[in-house]
Amino acid sequence: MEMPHPCTANDPSVDALKAGSEHAFRCLFEQERERLRRFVLKLIDDADEAENIVQETFTEAYR
Repeated sequence: MEMPHPCTANDPSVDALKAGSEHAFRCLFEQERERLRRFVLKLIDDADEAENIVQETFTEAYR
C-alpha cells in the first residue's frame, strides 16, 4: 500500500479540496487547526470549547 506524500507548502490545493481529497483536507486541517483554535480562543476565552468549535467546524467543512 502506497503511503500518501506528506503535506507540503503547496498543499492543499483548492481543486483537490473541491474534489474531496482526504489528503488535501488533512493537510488543511494540520496547517490551520492551531491558528483557528487561537482565533476562537480569543473570542470565547475557553480552551476546551474553542477546541470543540474547531473540531465541529472542520467536521462540517469535510462533509
